[in-house]
Amino acid sequence: MKTITRICSHILIFIAITTSFVVTANDSASLSVRLGPITIETVAAELKLNATAKQKLRNYLDNNQPALTQTPYQWATIPSEPALLNKARYLSFGFARLPWLEVYQITSDKIALVAKHTPVTGFTDRYLPAAQLYVPLSSSNSHYLIRYQTFANTKATLQVLDQETVQQQIVKSSILNGALVGIILAALGFVVINLYFNFNATNISYSIWTTLFMLIVLDMSGFTIKYFWPDSGLFSSVFTVFLMTVVPIFHLLFISNFLSLKRYSRQLHLSCNAFIAAYILLIPVAFVTQSVLLNLILSFSIAPFLTYIAFWAHRQQSPGSTIFALSLLNHVILVNIIAIGGVLTFHYLDVKSVSTAIKLGYLLEVTLFAVALAKQHKAAQKELLHTLEHQVQTLSSSIEIGNQQKVAQQRRLLTDLSHELRTPLTVMKVQIECLQHNIVENVSESYAKLMNKTNELNTLINQFMLVTEPNQLNKILTLSEIDVQTLINQVHSLVITSIPHSIDKVRVTHQITSIAKLNVDIESIKKVFSEIVSNALTHGGDGVEVHIDCKVINNILEVTIDDDGSPLAQTTHDNMFDPLYKLNTSRNRTNHSTGMGLAICKRIIEGHGGVISSKNNNIGGVQINFSLPLLS
Repeated sequence: MKTITRICSHILIFIAITTSFVVTANDSASLSVRLGPITIETVAAELKLNATAKQKLRNYLDNNQPALTQTPYQWATIPSEPALLNKARYLSFGFARLPWLEVYQITSDKIALVAKHTPVTGFTDRYLPAAQLYVPLSSSNSHYLIRYQTFANTKATLQVLDQETVQQQIVKSSILNGALVGIILAALGFVVINLYFNFNATNISYSIWTTLFMLIVLDMSGFTIKYFWPDSGLFSSVFTVFLMTVVPIFHLLFISNFLSLKRYSRQLHLSCNAFIAAYILLIPVAFVTQSVLLNLILSFSIAPFLTYIAFWAHRQQSPGSTIFALSLLNHVILVNIIAIGGVLTFHYLDVKSVSTAIKLGYLLEVTLFAVALAKQHKAAQKELLHTLEHQVQTLSSSIEIGNQQKVAQQRRLLTDLSHELRTPLTVMKVQIECLQHNIVENVSESYAKLMNKTNELNTLINQFMLVTEPNQLNKILTLSEIDVQTLINQVHSLVITSIPHSIDKVRVTHQITSIAKLNVDIESIKKVFSEIVSNALTHGGDGVEVHIDCKVINNILEVTIDDDGSPLAQTTHDNMFDPLYKLNTSRNRTNHSTGMGLAICKRIIEGHGGVISSKNNNIGGVQINFSLPLLS
């Protein structure tokens, strides 16, 4: 994690240096930009127009209305100043493109429209093939009036530049934006790799949001209209609106998924969904009006909500939550307040400052989000390892056998236990190492395997404690009265419904003529029957049949369970009810058994005051007998 932090620090320093060049761009010959509508008297006074020129200008403006009817336009004037126009050749706006633009050249006897852009104007129609928009100006003794609209009504950085300065800006813009895109691609590469190994809602929303942010940088830099669709200005305009309206949705989805708001704060989760719904409803409005003003207002108003989520995340003290909170505060300050607030107030910031704030804000956020995700993933691995260590310690502490005289039995038990633990622990170790080195194809599937093995160990621990600690069974037994015939009927139904293909292989008989009752834990006794029958059917061989016979002798219920499978050696009968004991004969055809089932059966029977034993029967198979005392 320290390495990741150092890398991120270097990235942030690089971003700061990069943006410093953007902020200190050439601002010579900047023009005063105003928000429409134009006052003819003001323009006539600034450009010193006579009555004839003023009337011609009024007619021109009345006959040429802005393309975006829902968005106000901006305008500026350039008076005839030979010292300025003799050197200047291009008009710069600070935008990659504009949905609507008109440049009027005004002389004493005529007014000419020398440049015009509409939403359908493509890159190939430009006067200068540069990613940013430049309009050439004549060096003649003329006045100029510029009217234009922007998609977000952002104040233009309107400048009159000579050709050398324009070339410098083009080179600098290409280098800086290329560097920014490179950083974003690096972060996106991390996101895609993380998504490949851990396909979940958090990484999906983060990947989409990062991709959209990269496209925003490309779009603001003019790369999309220049390289992706140079002949389709209309599609380029629609694409810009699409990015501005969709990005906040996936940003909120990522926030909600990363912080698990649905699980930990229902109120924040519902509020987040409400904002997402509002953004979705504004998408068709933005496309119809070709204006994202309402989206900007919503993004500005969401700043207090995001600030509260940041402080809430910090208080959770969960892995990565503090870094995540810092990323949200960065977004609130640079994007919601400075950039969007500057756009809404118009004169607060121009497009160059807004662009810098957005790029810096999103880059910092992407970087901090990546660190937060890495910390969260690392913490999940540590928590899993801690859980496994705790389980192993619990298992180790549970194998102490009270009777010190059974040293040989204890050693064998430990050997068997080690054998049982080796397989699941080996699988878990391999899975964890693969996760640590990111060499698994599906992280979710690996975690699922670890969870299955964890549950398997938990079951083994619980079963082992049940058969090795005498007090454990007494705590879970719930005794109740039941007549024997009812119990036998329930056992028969349980066996044929819970054990596959047993309906024709299990036969139950009894010789009970009077009403006999037991005081037992009914579910535990039924488990004994089910376990013994299941073992007989599983290990008895193909076509094995089982016969259950019950009878009462001297106020004791005697149960005999016979199968017609293959017989067992005497040593097997002697150890059959020991914990972790498994058959090593042809009867043991599966490897799913833990060797705990019959040991638990013995503990249950003995816990009810009965006895259990096994031997070979007269028909060549195995017979298990157990007895239970009846109520007097």
